Order: sequence, then C-alpha cells, then structure tokens
Amino acid sequence: MAGLSDKSIVVPVIAGLTASGKSGLALRLADTMDGEIINADSMQIYQGFDIGTAKASNEEQTRIPHHLIDILDATEIYSVARFVEDAAAAIRDIAARGKLPIVCGGTAQYTTALLRGTRFWPLNISESIERSVDQRVESAGYEALLADIARLDPETAKRLSVADQKRIRRFMLVYEATGKTRSEMNAWANEGEPLFSYLPFCLAPEPEIIYPQIDERTRAMYRDGLVAETQHLLERYGDPGLIPFSGIGYRHTVSFLMKELSESDMIDMTMRDTRRYAKRQRTWYRHHDHGPLFKNDEIESGFWNFQRQIDASRR
Repeated sequence: MAGLSDKSIVVPVIAGLTASGKSGLALRLADTMDGEIINADSMQIYQGFDIGTAKASNEEQTRIPHHLIDILDATEIYSVARFVEDAAAAIRDIAARGKLPIVCGGTAQYTTALLRGTRFWPLNISESIERSVDQRVESAGYEALLADIARLDPETAKRLSVADQKRIRRFMLVYEATGKTRSEMNAWANEGEPLFSYLPFCLAPEPEIIYPQIDERTRAMYRDGLVAETQHLLERYGDPGLIPFSGIGYRHTVSFLMKELSESDMIDMTMRDTRRYAKRQRTWYRHHDHGPLFKNDEIESGFWNFQRQIDASRR
C-alpha cells in the first residue's frame, strides 16, 4: 500500500510532451528550491537504456539526486501500481529530509495515477485460477467467454471483440481472483484521493514547435551513439523481445541492426513515431486533468507563477 495521505507535503508534478523541456525545468526547480527529482518515465527505470530515453546525465544526477532511475534490469516488469508505491515512498523520504520532492516525466498514466489518487487492488492470481480459465478457453472458446463478460459487465463487453483474446482472458482471471468485474474495479480504483498536495505543470508546445524539437533530439540521440548502445544491450540480454527494446528509438534501431531497415529509415521512423507519441500525449492530457496545458510562449511566465504557487503552498 502507498500509505496514509499527508496533504502537508507539497509535490510539484512536471508533465508534458516528449522533448518539450520537462527535465530542464525540473532541474531548474530543484536548483532553486532545494529539491530532488522523482522519475515518472516508464523507460528511464531500466538500467543501460540511457541515450534513447534522454536520461539525466551523470553530472546532473550527481548535482541533483534522482529517484526511480535505473532501478530495473531489462528482464523485469514494472506497473503503474508499483510506480505509485515507489513514488509515494520516495516522496515521503525526500520530504522527511526537508527537501522538495519533484515528480517529472512524460508517462501520462503514471502522473495521472498520482494526481487522481488511483487505487490498485492487490491481485493474487493463482496457478489454479489460470488453469481453470485456460481450460474454459480450450473447452468453450473465446466466444463463450465473451458471452460471459456480456452478462457480467455489459459496458466492458461493448469494447471487446472475439479477437481481443488477451483482454478477455485477463478479464476472466481478474474476475475469478476478486469476484469483481472490470467496471467494478475501475469504479473502486477511481474512488481514491491523492496522497499528497500535488501541483501539476504540463508542457504542451504547439506541433510546429515540438515536431522540430523532436527531430533534432532524434538526430542528436543517433549522433550520441544510440546504435552502439542498442547493440551493446542486445549482446547483454540477447532478447529483443524484452519490454525496453519496444521503446521508440530502440525498436527501430533493433530493426536496423537486424538489417530490416536502412539507417535513414531508422531515423525517419523514429522521428515519425515520436511525433505520433507526442500527439497521443497531448490528447491524453486534454482528457486527464494535469492543469493548464502551456503553449511554448506561455511556459516561462507560467513556470515563474508555478514557483510562486509552490512557495505559497509550502508556507
């Protein structure tokens, strides 16, 4: 469990589009307000995946302590629930030492869970439950399971088809383990309250600003050695199917190293998919409250006011 709430702890949350300058603002805030940074990027948690995730440099991490960076091996799996637990522990630790905890990252599901106070059911899906569901699939098929879901949870069933086999199986596993449907679980999860006094600041530069920034950062990553880094990681782990290799830039580089893409296509497709990711982020932030979405020419003045808000909240 993430623990009891403590609204006396003020926590700035710097979110926003990829390549929009979140890390730079977090470092500035930490410098001026004696803070430490908590990573909210789902790729930066992995050791060795540095260039393609735009991880803070060694000098920056030495100057300003960073948390939840390089905490996992590439073979390990992380979740939003675990992030919430780990972030809450880091926030309490930083605040207890009289420092300002600053959350920074573009994994919108992570920051949304903090800001909303999303709750997570402690699932324990036993092997016997897995066997039971798999036997049901084998004997009756996914159509029968989807019919069961339609009876139990019509709202969820509307969003599923027989082709959604993983989601159907997951629904039944969770239902057998908890006795609750997906809709019931979601309703329970959303009844939570934020643990701390979060103050969001969300960077959302216009497409004509962010896309060139994305392209330049992509070129810089390849200049700085993303291909060599990916090659080394492949030699270390030997399995391109591991989760961090699916990240933007890494999956394209893997395809290049396997001679499935040319160098120019690798770079162009990394740019293209990063722009698409930024577009998805913008849509998410519009529908999941992260405060005002600051355009490029609003960021500096907004950030100045943000610091004043933090100061006022900590008094």
